[in-house]
This record gives sequence, C-alpha cells and structure tokens, in this order.
Amino acid sequence: MCTLEKLGNLFILTITGDDEHRFNPSLIDSIKSALDRVTAEATGSSALITTAQGKFFSNGIDLTWTLSDPSHYPLIDSKLKSLIFHFFNLPMPTIAAVTGHASAAGFVLAMSHDYVVMRKDRGFLYMSEIDIGLKIPNWFVTLVKNKVKSPAAWRDVVMRGAKLTADMAIEQGIIDSAHHGAAETMKEAIKLGEELMERKWDGKVYAHNRRLVFSDVLVALTNETSSSNAGKMCTLEKQGNLFILTLIGDDEHRLNPSLIDSIRAALERITAEATGSSVLITTGQGKFFSNGYDLDLASSDPSSLKLMDSKLKSLIFYLFNLPMPTIAVVTGHASAAGFVLAMSHDYVLMEKDRGFLYMSEIDIGLKILNWFVTLVKNKVKSPVAWRDVVMRGTKLTADMAIEQGIVDSAHHGAAEMMKEAIKLGEVLMARKWNGKVYAHNRRLVFSDVLAALNNEIVARL
Repeated sequence: MCTLEKLGNLFILTITGDDEHRFNPSLIDSIKSALDRVTAEATGSSALITTAQGKFFSNGIDLTWTLSDPSHYPLIDSKLKSLIFHFFNLPMPTIAAVTGHASAAGFVLAMSHDYVVMRKDRGFLYMSEIDIGLKIPNWFVTLVKNKVKSPAAWRDVVMRGAKLTADMAIEQGIIDSAHHGAAETMKEAIKLGEELMERKWDGKVYAHNRRLVFSDVLVALTNETSSSNAGKMCTLEKQGNLFILTLIGDDEHRLNPSLIDSIRAALERITAEATGSSVLITTGQGKFFSNGYDLDLASSDPSSLKLMDSKLKSLIFYLFNLPMPTIAVVTGHASAAGFVLAMSHDYVLMEKDRGFLYMSEIDIGLKILNWFVTLVKNKVKSPVAWRDVVMRGTKLTADMAIEQGIVDSAHHGAAEMMKEAIKLGEVLMARKWNGKVYAHNRRLVFSDVLAALNNEIVARL
C-alpha cells in the first residue's frame, strides 16, 4: 500500500496505486510501519517526503468500510489520531508533495507536514465534511486554525467546504509552492529536502520545537485519545521523568487492536513528553499481565488475527526503539504474546508468589511466529530452555525464570514489586544516559530481533 525509498538521508514515502488512497486500518498501518522504519533508520540530518501515485493524495477516510459496522469508526478515528501524532513527533523536517486531490482526512494528512508543495495544474485541498454530512472532529479544526492564516479562511475551509486550488492555497499561506505536473512537484520537494538537510539540525531538537509550535494540536489529539481508548484500557502516570504505563481492569488484558492502539498511544505520549534521562515501567492490574492475543475475536473474525499480528509487531518495534530504559513489572500471568510483550522490555521484575511466564502456542495448537522465537532465543539463556519454553510449553515460575536469566528479580506482592521497579528506575535515571544513544545500543544488541520484525513489516509495505 506504500513504499519507502531512501536517497541518502532523504526518505520518500509513497502511497501506491491509482485508487483514492482512502484511510482504512491497512493503509494507516502501512504508513505507520514506514514511519517506524524512518525513525529507526534515520542517521544524522534527515528529511521525509510523503507523496502519492495517481489522481488522489488521499480522499479521506474509507467511508464504505467505516460505516459498515458501528465499531469501525472508533477504530479508524483512534488509528488516524495516532498516525498524525506520529508525524508531529518525527525527528526531522517533513514535506508533503501533493500531486492530486487531498480531501477531509487527506487534507489533514497533508497539513500535518511542516512544508507542503502542490501540483498547480491538478487537484485541490478540500474539507468535505460539511458537504457529506459528517461532524468534524475538534482536533481537525485545531489543526486547520494552525495552518490557515485568517478567520475568514477558516470559515470557508471548514464551514463552507471551499475547494482550494494551488493558487488559492498559496494565497492563504497553506502551502509553500505550486508546480506544473507531478514530476516537477517531486523535483521541488527533493530540492527543498536537500536544502533542509544541509542545515544539519539535531532531529530531537527539531521535534521538540515542532511540539511547542503546535502544542494545541497535540493537546487536542492527546485529550481525545485519552477520552477514548487510552483512558479506558491503560493509564499513563508521570513521576518526574519516570513514566508508569498500567493496563487497567481485572480482565486478562488480551491483546486486541484497541488495547494495542491504547498502549501505542501511551508510548507516543512518552516519546513526546520525555525530557532528559527517563525510564518507562509497564505493568498490569489484576491476575494477568497479559494472556496473549484476543482469541475470541480471532475466532469470530479470521481477518482480525492478521491485524493483531501486524499491530503487535509495530508495537514491539516501537518499544525496542524507545529512547530510555524500559522495565516490565509482571504482577500476574504473561502468556504467548503477553510473554513477548514482557520480554520486549530491558528489565523484567516478577511476582514471586503468583503468576507464570508461558508460551502457550504449542498447547493451544497455534503456529508460533518466527520473530517470537528470535526474541525468546535472545532472552532465554540455554538451548534446552529455548526448547522447553517454545516446544514444550513450560510454565515458568519466578524462581525458574530467574534461573534462566529471563527476569531480574522476584518480589512478594504487587506493591513490593512496584516499589522495587521505581527504585530500579531511579537508579537507571541517575546515570543520565543519552536516550538516543541508549536506543541505538539496544538496536545493536537485539539487531536480529529487529531484523526479524523489520523483514515482516517490510514485506507488507
């Protein structure tokens, strides 16, 4: 659904095909996977260009899919917000090369870039919601008010559905330049990208400054995310520079698309808000840390298993790229994909008197994924233990997990565990490590895990 090309340190993300490039879960996941690669592979001064093939840059949300099921709108809304939040946190300048129509959420995608160049002889920018009878989200309006220069223009774009040509968009200060034809537009985008890279800006500083300039947009995005999925499925607490992410409720915390999106939104907030030396602690309420994939959902909708796999890979990839140490506080059972989630942290603490680590796939008749095994082989110290965990479905108690080097310490009760995790977090923060260097070193140590993840992600692009 999209390709990612690299010209030196210039990344070109292209939405492929001759359709309208409407946003559905698959297209958004494909773009986010590409952005994950950009973040992971960027070195030195970089820039990103986003463009699209065909007549459309994007014609907004896939309304046919979204309106086919009442559960689809909250999902697509959550995923789109997460995508736009990601663009605003990229550690590099971003350029949208709009060579066709950009409508509704497609307009929003273009406006989420730092610079916009547009084709002069075809296409328009258009907030179509008023014409098709859809309520516009608050954060759309907040973004428009940041990108369109006058109240009269805000009114015409949002309340009148004005279709803006390139010349009109230049007049309103929405785009930076207009050019004849797709090739000329892309040529100018590349030229602009090269000029920006020559400035040799620090990407982390650039992203910080962007967040300050557009802080009201990020607040609108974060507030809506928190009031929907994120507030219902996990919480994020900040104690100084220590972040505590908690999966809430007394259920099994099975990983379905909504829970994975909620965790991902929390991680994106952490990336945006982290300053100086920081640490993440991840834990869960109740009897389970996580009991793996939501198999009831998978059995009722076979396509959902593929979606969960795609989203989990992207989440784990993100965890391995966090610019800070991470600690999993496993206060209950961690099975299958829940085991993988725990093992994706740098340090693991486990409750001594309750819960186990368990790769349950062999017992429930599911084929284990290649990257699961690669991760296990990095976290379990002996071939005999690999065999028993993966091929025999051994349920590891805290004492057994310590013996195998899988967890760092075990403690009695959830309160004692969290106390020890916070203590460990404070010790790590006292080292005042550079987060970017820390993430780089982690990527080297677990390069085979990232390669396994990246190969599967790239195969979908």
